[in-house]
Amino acid sequence: MNCIQSQKLLAPALWLSCAAFAMFTSLQFPSAKGDGLGPGMLPLILALLLGGLALVDFLATRKKENSNSDSAEDQQHTGATWLLVGILILYIWLLPWLGFISSSALLSMASLRIFGYYNYVRSAAISLSLAFILYILFSLIMNVALPTGWLG
Repeated sequence: MNCIQSQKLLAPALWLSCAAFAMFTSLQFPSAKGDGLGPGMLPLILALLLGGLALVDFLATRKKENSNSDSAEDQQHTGATWLLVGILILYIWLLPWLGFISSSALLSMASLRIFGYYNYVRSAAISLSLAFILYILFSLIMNVALPTGWLG
């Protein structure tokens, strides 16, 4: 197996390990009192779903290894994907300082730019709208405490 093929297997392996960690963490939540499912049920279901999809991706990647040459489009998508992973890490790091709305708007704008959307005005409008809709959904409707930061 050459280096490029092993790099293609890295992402499914990473997702599989994230699913295992999420599953282990969700099993540590307290059990339900009464007839409810408990706070750990939804994360457990999502972890199982993520693990199943990662396994499907892993098997599909192994099956597709007959082709030894990578096209330029595949290499471009791989670079954009890793750039997005870096931006997500930066988003998590900036979230406490900038706050949810501004961090989410910047993340959305960067994501749109990475994947080929070049209209900055429309991108800013979409990103701010998405950030405010998510804020209303999580903070006001679902009453989830979101980081405020110094920008809000």
